Amino acid sequence: MRSLRICYSSLVTFYLQIDTDCLKKIQRRATKMMTGFHKLPYELRLKKLKLTTLEKKRLRRDLIETYKKMAKKKLTRVVSSY
Repeated sequence: MRSLRICYSSLVTFYLQIDTDCLKKIQRRATKMMTGFHKLPYELRLKKLKLTTLEKKRLRRDLIETYKKMAKKKLTRVVSSY
């Protein structure tokens, strides 16, 4: 069962990386289409448009999900102790 989980995790990570790369290309192209942004570096375009990188968005989402899971476990422990 553990080896299946590791295989699944590796496979999901691989496809998430492909999706991330595709989304990053789309985000780069879309920000270049904005008037006056074509010659600016990617990071500066994001800053001027008040956008975050996809990596930061993923990290934020992962932190929120981790918090939810930990809060749920803590709540379950408190409830089961009564």
